[in-house]
Amino acid sequence: MNSAKAGKVILLQLALTLAVAVLAGMFSGWVAAISAMVGGAIAVVGAVVYVKVAYAVPLASPQVLMRAHFRAEMFKLLVTAILFALVFMGLKGVAALWVFLAFAAASAAYWLVLVSIKNNG
Repeated sequence: MNSAKAGKVILLQLALTLAVAVLAGMFSGWVAAISAMVGGAIAVVGAVVYVKVAYAVPLASPQVLMRAHFRAEMFKLLVTAILFALVFMGLKGVAALWVFLAFAAASAAYWLVLVSIKNNG
């Protein structure tokens, strides 16, 4: 996946987050909608961190590129864990179910883009 495709993943994550937030608002109110936006934002921030770290080295040997992607994944996981901790320790009354549903939906963007690449070449 190149940085252009990574941008598509991030846009899809934003769209999926918005969709879950609208559903949350319709079914459970504005607190759930905001909670969904927060959950999706965690996934989006993690993806942005990944892209910035993984694609910091434009052309390099396969070993260097693989290390960059491993480093990017470690940073993404660290940032994601910190953001979840901040949300659940700092936001009182957050709708945890909607946080996790939106995070899962936004995270599914990776798989949806991979399937579309496979099907469209």
